[in-house]
Amino acid sequence: MVRYADNRHITILPEIDMPGHLNAALSAYPELDCPVPREVEKNARQPRPLEVCVGNEKTYVFAEEVLSQVAALFPGSYIHIGGDECPKGRWERCPLCHAKMKKENLPDGKALQSFFIKRMEVFLQSKGKK
Repeated sequence: MVRYADNRHITILPEIDMPGHLNAALSAYPELDCPVPREVEKNARQPRPLEVCVGNEKTYVFAEEVLSQVAALFPGSYIHIGGDECPKGRWERCPLCHAKMKKENLPDGKALQSFFIKRMEVFLQSKGKK
């Protein structure tokens, strides 16, 4: 698919939405979840997008590995990492997230999400991507 698009001068812009919308990743790697209980959704027509624990360094290792593979696969300059629609309630109750907020002098979950996105941006720049 990448070669087909490249031969036609089409740039594929991959999107790896993070730190939310990672239901499949959390199913495969439960250690990336915050160590606090999740609320059970009643009468949900579809599952709510799940967020990873951004206070856990394992999450950053995982995200950087995924982005490294995406950067190697797609020749274009850009990789979209999403970052929107991420619930922050569990981060507010998570001891790992609280420790990260304290260490990085971040006031709340919004700032913690911005910290995560900025860190991924810097990592992608190290791979020659925007």
